[in-house]
Amino acid sequence: MDAFYYLAHCALRSRLLRDTGFLEELLADPAKQQEWLHAAALETATLCGLKPEHRHAEILSTFCQVFPHEIAGRPALIVDTPEAQKATHCHYVAAFRGADGALRYYTLEHSHSAGEAALCGWSAEGRHSLYEFVPVPQGMTYQQVAAFTDAIEKIERRRQAVELRPPLV
Repeated sequence: MDAFYYLAHCALRSRLLRDTGFLEELLADPAKQQEWLHAAALETATLCGLKPEHRHAEILSTFCQVFPHEIAGRPALIVDTPEAQKATHCHYVAAFRGADGALRYYTLEHSHSAGEAALCGWSAEGRHSLYEFVPVPQGMTYQQVAAFTDAIEKIERRRQAVELRPPLV
């Protein structure tokens, strides 16, 4: 199993889905954010068969950064993951509650196409969706994060427009 894939797609997401109020706890407490990263990295190292003497859990959590942000007017967490080298490795992860109160979990994934990253999302049921391709971010700058969150906000507006559309009769 690929450790960097598992970290962003499974380990970070699973606790958010399992514990309803966990996102709000993370948003309120920066120390908990670091604990979350470390626990996800440890789970990743264990499930991927990485040896304890390699200290991969510490390495994985050290190269990840989590910080509060705002997406679509809602408090959010952005995770900057280790530099994406292969398709499906993530550049960034975003978690927040949508207008309907449901957890939103987006990933910006390295793609097979040069210069492009795939903006994807995960549903609570574990369904992975590809929304669009965007330019590959070049480092963790305000402009790169803003481009990521702007793309997510565009998707959220589309989602809301579809939900507000009256049913066809």
